[in-house]
Amino acid sequence: MFVGDPQPIGGGYNEDGNRDYCLHRCVRGNRWDLPMKSDWSSALVSAVVTMAASLALAEPQGIGLIRGIVVDELGTPIQGAKVNADPLEKTAKNRLVRFVETDQSGRFAIDRLALVKYRVFAMKESEAYANTRYAFYSNNSYQSVALTSQSPTVEIRLQVGPKAGIVHGRLTDAITGQAVDGVILLRRSDPPNYWISKSLPPEFRILVPSSCGVYLEVSAPGYRSVYYGGPDDPSKRAPLRLGPGATKRLDFRLEPEAAKSSP
Repeated sequence: MFVGDPQPIGGGYNEDGNRDYCLHRCVRGNRWDLPMKSDWSSALVSAVVTMAASLALAEPQGIGLIRGIVVDELGTPIQGAKVNADPLEKTAKNRLVRFVETDQSGRFAIDRLALVKYRVFAMKESEAYANTRYAFYSNNSYQSVALTSQSPTVEIRLQVGPKAGIVHGRLTDAITGQAVDGVILLRRSDPPNYWISKSLPPEFRILVPSSCGVYLEVSAPGYRSVYYGGPDDPSKRAPLRLGPGATKRLDFRLEPEAAKSSP
């Protein structure tokens, strides 16, 4: 997948995180997970991991704590949801994006936080609850909390939902039928300035907001781009619309660029 800055207010970003190749921390086992591009050399990966370890040691240890429960639209606790607290103040932002996971009762705790204001997000993509840290999914709606010296600990109830729509399918070469790796660009129909891009394996599954229409564009090196619903001009094609939890299969047959110029 591509990587781009977390989406604070609006605009378009890549799904995995940040332009500076931010690191994602998996709390269980205190392991550091690194989203990486396929063309990174092993030497660069090793250097970045070493830098991450140094940053982890140097990261200031705050006294703030956000704890609570994650529930779905019906108020049922969600086990295994990932929760993130993102500082609203730019001076408090770290390069490291930390996620914690809810327990079997849906509860979580994010400790060692600076005393500032945070946006708090939860997701569980396996159950179609998208990563609302990105405005493409949340439409820039989020829950915020403030940690202060008078109130360093805050208890919250974090609701996720409605579920996203699910698009799955396959990418193939239109001539040979062979599997193709590609890239998809997803853009909300309203507002259209919220978008996200993501690399796609030949067999893919992606989430789309169920609250609005979505324009889809699929591309791959050496192939012509394919647009869901018609031509490349969004004003001349209908966006995809899926209800919460609804699924749709879309198989994309990509035409090689060379075929375009053949007589």
